[in-house]
Amino acid sequence: MLASNPLPKGDRVAVVTVSGGAGIWGADTVALQGLQVPELSEKVQVGIKQLMPSYGTARNPIDVTAQGVTSGGLQKSVDVLAASDEVDAILVVLSLSSEVRRPFKEEELTPVLSAQHKPVVFYSYTVPSDFARRELAKSGVVVLSGLTHVGVAMRRLVDFAKFSLPKPVDETRLPARDLSVHLKSAVLSEADSKSLLRAAGIALPDEVLVRDKSELDEAVARVGFPLAMKIQSPDIAHKSEVGGVRVNITTKGEVFLAFEALLDNARRHRPGATIQGVLVGPMAKRGVEIIVGTMLDETFGPMVMVGLGGITTELFRDVVYRPVPVDAEAAGAMLASLKAAPLLNGFRGAAKADVAALAQLIADISALAAREGKEIAEIELNPVLVHAEGQGVTIVDALVVGRK
Repeated sequence: MLASNPLPKGDRVAVVTVSGGAGIWGADTVALQGLQVPELSEKVQVGIKQLMPSYGTARNPIDVTAQGVTSGGLQKSVDVLAASDEVDAILVVLSLSSEVRRPFKEEELTPVLSAQHKPVVFYSYTVPSDFARRELAKSGVVVLSGLTHVGVAMRRLVDFAKFSLPKPVDETRLPARDLSVHLKSAVLSEADSKSLLRAAGIALPDEVLVRDKSELDEAVARVGFPLAMKIQSPDIAHKSEVGGVRVNITTKGEVFLAFEALLDNARRHRPGATIQGVLVGPMAKRGVEIIVGTMLDETFGPMVMVGLGGITTELFRDVVYRPVPVDAEAAGAMLASLKAAPLLNGFRGAAKADVAALAQLIADISALAAREGKEIAEIELNPVLVHAEGQGVTIVDALVVGRK
């Protein structure tokens, strides 16, 4: 379908058929894929009605009836729709089982398709004959015999038409910086990952890496209560799995106990891991948990990813990908395409989330991945807490993987 058709300018489909019931099948199929089947204007309907018997219908789906094949009404209706700006694609639904009869004349159909005004998709609700396939192929027609395939193919035509190449990085928003000093090892700890991101211009909470118990008092005074504490090691990607996280700490006594417990847990579960210390940071306000990340694709290069975050990321796999960089508008479209999008838009009376701030973060991370594609293989921010509208976002955890 992609190889044999021009791309549509929108998602409005005209269904033309010789059977009313089959026309409804076609209309339902494309509608279930989210495409529109608009009623045609009176002017277009009048023009098409002249090409069919009185018991036909020109509203959409358009039923030219079985007589439309022999009278030429089917071909002429396609001609009218191809020239109309009221629809973006045409679905022709008919039976192509005949071994001797052609529903279209090659000399009339070929110019319509060659003009490349819009896609014209053919579906046969009977098993198409080899004769029909070959005759229509002379005009450049691909005949589909699966109704589900028709809907999916037309949906993909529309999706592909909307796809656009990445825009240049906005250098004024995220100026280029030398990050090589932060990329001396392949996998960075959370603390090192966040240092790299801060150096790149990404906003993060103020946190302190504590290497010795004697540094705890100063860290607490700087961060304030309530706070969170997390073990730091480039060899421990999932800290919660080794008992490496403590949250909602509100007293100094708890701080000192948590520090010892985090170190003991890490040594017990990962005896060979390099332990850098404990990261002490403020507890973030509540928000919708989102994952933002980048990765390298063998074909497309650096890609940016966004999806439902936290511990549910691997469970629901509600994620979308785009080649980098994306701007805030494209990032917003990525968010809108998630199944979890209602959670960001005030689901069941909740406050609307700060989608604008999240979209800008996605854009910034994508710009970083585009610029540093030779040095950075992956970035993962999970979770990113999206607060109420106007209150921004908080990057809770971060992981950066270098290419070397």
